[in-house]
Amino acid sequence: MRLLSAALALAVLATACSGGGSKPSGAATPATVPTTTVEPTASPVSPASATAPAIGSPIGFELCSLTTDWLKPSPGAMANVFSTPRFTISGDVRPTPVLWAMYLSHFYWIPDFRANSGQIEPASMSAANARDPAHTRQLDCQQHFSFTPKYEELWLLDHKATAMWKDGTTAVIETMPDPRTYQVIAFPWPPEAEATPLTKTEPLQFNGVRVVGPTGQLLFSDEYDLGSMTEYDDAGQFVSFSLYGGRTSGSVRLTVSQPLSLELYWNGRGVPGEVSVLDDAGREVSRTTVADSGFWIPAGTLNLAPGASTLHFELSAADHGGFTRFPTGSPRP
Repeated sequence: MRLLSAALALAVLATACSGGGSKPSGAATPATVPTTTVEPTASPVSPASATAPAIGSPIGFELCSLTTDWLKPSPGAMANVFSTPRFTISGDVRPTPVLWAMYLSHFYWIPDFRANSGQIEPASMSAANARDPAHTRQLDCQQHFSFTPKYEELWLLDHKATAMWKDGTTAVIETMPDPRTYQVIAFPWPPEAEATPLTKTEPLQFNGVRVVGPTGQLLFSDEYDLGSMTEYDDAGQFVSFSLYGGRTSGSVRLTVSQPLSLELYWNGRGVPGEVSVLDDAGREVSRTTVADSGFWIPAGTLNLAPGASTLHFELSAADHGGFTRFPTGSPRP
């Protein structure tokens, strides 16, 4: 997970989801994932025998910790976290809009679990430190190895992983609802040996993750190269979308089931720009100007019609704090 305080984020809340991809034919559940206990792996596989999975092939994963009887703290209980200077702007006690969207999330991708600074936002917004040790079974996934393992992590709230496979450079994780749980899974499993943490020039093992439900509906995606994050709830309602990475332009395809009004908020410094809505044939339906407004002050409003649309944004400069979109009237901190 990247440091989102320096990211370009476009978060959207909506009311329907597009399909999230289907499980490949013949793909088997790759690893047994316990639902109540965490047991050590019997014996690690030699790094030399671990090969990269082929397209569509299963990916092994391991459950590193499981918290039961879990309930994320309320926004009021999180006030001291939200007001931390790292998560807000000077003189305010509310988190940046993109971190508010992260607080609402149920999934957190950690491309390199050893990059501790990159875990601060997801750990804080998911309230990882609030997990009750009495209801947590913890297993250090590194303990089985004489080498430093190289793997990624996915943190899941109120869901459990049931299968995983590869789709190009993306790891697809199948899940099912598991209320009041907090899971941490590691993948690919067993990991390859790696002596040092990943560097900025070293490619990730996966360029993105896609979390789907039991019927294949999309719940969450994080595409590193594209700079986009998307989330849906279990009922198919669109929860959030983000574009990050300081980009001056970008596009995202969304599907909603009913008319939706979205408001834009800057996460920090704003810059003038425009956001266009394109229909399924690529024709421009509308164009909205975004202004350099203040913190948690709407910078523009965008309306989506039912069906599939593409949102395309053009900003005047890359030196900005990123922006977030929420539906008009949805909760704010």
